[in-house]
Amino acid sequence: MENTHTLAVDNENYPYLIVGNFVYPLSMDESLSKIRQIYGLEGTSWRSKAMILREELIEKALEVSDVVTVIERSGSYLSEDGHETVLIGPVKGDGKADLVYQLTDGEVVLRDLPEGCYFKAMPNRLPLERASETPDFRALFELINIQEELELLLLVAWMTYTLCHPKVSPNKFVLLALTGGQGTGKTVLSTLLRDLIDPNRLGVQSFPASERNLTVALQQSHVVFFDNLSFIKKVRSDFLCQALTGATLQSRTLFTDAGSFAMKMHSPMVLNGISNPITEPDLAERSLVLKLEKIDPEERVSDKELQKQFRSNKADIFAALLDISAEILNLLPSIKPTKPARMIDFSHWLAGMEKVFGFEDCELQEAFISRQQNESLGAVLETTLGAAVKDFLDRELSWKGTPQKLLDALRELRKSYRGLPDQPIGLTKALKKMQPALENAGIEMEFGRSKERWIKLELVDQWALDSSGDEEY
Repeated sequence: MENTHTLAVDNENYPYLIVGNFVYPLSMDESLSKIRQIYGLEGTSWRSKAMILREELIEKALEVSDVVTVIERSGSYLSEDGHETVLIGPVKGDGKADLVYQLTDGEVVLRDLPEGCYFKAMPNRLPLERASETPDFRALFELINIQEELELLLLVAWMTYTLCHPKVSPNKFVLLALTGGQGTGKTVLSTLLRDLIDPNRLGVQSFPASERNLTVALQQSHVVFFDNLSFIKKVRSDFLCQALTGATLQSRTLFTDAGSFAMKMHSPMVLNGISNPITEPDLAERSLVLKLEKIDPEERVSDKELQKQFRSNKADIFAALLDISAEILNLLPSIKPTKPARMIDFSHWLAGMEKVFGFEDCELQEAFISRQQNESLGAVLETTLGAAVKDFLDRELSWKGTPQKLLDALRELRKSYRGLPDQPIGLTKALKKMQPALENAGIEMEFGRSKERWIKLELVDQWALDSSGDEEY
């Protein structure tokens, strides 16, 4: 029976079982097998015994004062000289499984795992590449078919930001959506990104059918890759928004009627599809959408050849990502984003990257905002209400009246009630939610109240409305 274990919590008060250099989250069912091994539980009822014991261990862990740094791929660590640094790992070593890269003062240092830091036990995780001495991030650009320089740099920004930020509060992640027709290399690019910033055995997955399965998937790797999505329902879209910024799913304990435990859902994600599957403005404002162009048949290479090229350059690419990350982290305390988007932490990161690459203007920040606004507006105009408002102002240009009169006018225009709010109050709430996106299309809105509530709509920029949703990147 193995008893060399301790209990601790992380800085978010999640309880862990510590064995060697690894921690096992007690909130996850995967911890039951480790409890069985440690306490020598046998027989057909071992699982129920382990579940009872786990509840006792959770209570004890919450009582201890030991707070540890948990590393899935990265973790924030207070170094010996008092500086907050970022640790990234585990890294391939010569027989050692506890090497990490420490990013501090603009430098990248390969070192042993510091005391008080532990790797989260993740059976499907693979070690990161050992960085070379010849960093070259542009070697990645030769393997993917994104043509625009700014888009390529936005991709590098997303990769470095995602690599350096642990899945802890208050960190917020940006969803990466790769779109393009058949033969554009969406799945191949997803695989390359996974192998660079979060190598694991899970690969690119299909989208889970339930919220619980999705939450479990988010626990299995630092970044989750979902393949071939065509549409995301509103309820799932709201769930993804929560997962990007961090939330908790309360779930019933398996094999019990009343027991429950909290499952942490917090993760960066990559989606790909022929068309953009994001249809809700809230998710669009948390996303970076990149369009891949179709590969010329004469330039197409086999997956085997592409993987060979990638493997020969992987260490150089990863070294460049680490160097860029270290430089950005060193600059962040002294700069502020000049064009902050809703995901302001990512805007801050882009501002740092602009300094690293010598941009005089805020080109990356503006490019990110432009794509967000276009995708958010496109999502609005895909809805029945958004399309109805656009068609209504094509005819009226300016209109003011009660919510009920506007709802009646939109129903008359659409010749249907379907897809429109049932009540005036629902219309007002929906329009307020759409207001930022519609203003980017040249539609101004005002809401007020005298004797009755009123709404004013005015088309102030016909060109913006006509060109909305048509922009290609």
